Amino acid sequence: MLHFASIGLSCLLLLGTFAAPCSIRTNSEDEVTYRDSAVIYDDNEYNLLSSSMQTFQIPYNTREYSEFDLAIFYPTYTFAPTAGSCAPIAAANIVGFYDRYDENLIPNHKSGNLIGEWYSYYIEDSAVVSVIRELHSLMGTTATTGTTEKQFLDGLESFCKSKGKTMGIFSCMSAGSFSFSKAQSYIENSNMPIVLFLSGYNVGYMSEADHADAYSYYKSNANHVMVGFGYATYIYHTSDGTMTKNYFNVASGISGNSSGIYDISLSTKINDALAIRIY
Repeated sequence: MLHFASIGLSCLLLLGTFAAPCSIRTNSEDEVTYRDSAVIYDDNEYNLLSSSMQTFQIPYNTREYSEFDLAIFYPTYTFAPTAGSCAPIAAANIVGFYDRYDENLIPNHKSGNLIGEWYSYYIEDSAVVSVIRELHSLMGTTATTGTTEKQFLDGLESFCKSKGKTMGIFSCMSAGSFSFSKAQSYIENSNMPIVLFLSGYNVGYMSEADHADAYSYYKSNANHVMVGFGYATYIYHTSDGTMTKNYFNVASGISGNSSGIYDISLSTKINDALAIRIY
């Protein structure tokens, strides 16, 4: 059962104390190129991802969990101007999140509305498609070359400047390794989504049974970019001891599997993780 955090429209955009923005944009011959062939484009039609789902089960005696989300339904855009457009799609999901606070970011588009205490983002429309195309161009993304992290950041920053906005970048890494606690803090305390630069990834969903959780997931070895809009930590007490599982609630950018949970320990490498602020 998910617990969602309430963020009212009248509240300040960002809460808590910010660390100084980081500067991590470098040119390198061995820089990772993000291009996931599961992000498909075919004559302007969305195509469902054909994949076999895998499943593992965690039996437990007792368990504890904590969860936090920035919205009950967050942006989950999937339009791809070319194959392998995961980076501009991820950037558009971030822009879509902040469009709630300044709807000039995506002109002629309403970001969403409140459902009780929770905010629900709308699905993509023609205005969102135009933004994805613009980010695709600004990043220099192509079907054959994909996008580097530097291209992602430079392109998103150029987009923000064109809207009269500033982009803040905050690292979720510590001594070269991913820090889940930093990411938690940026999401929960500062109301910022996390962009994940991955070599290998998974996206799926969890189902609950009596004293067992089953995680069904799609797994890929591709270099991929997606966005975390929430997190979950599950602590399982089993007959063999204690197991901790950390997840992000993500917009994957993949049509047919556009949202789900990402297990940070399952067949994946987090090359970089950045909290993004547009203001």
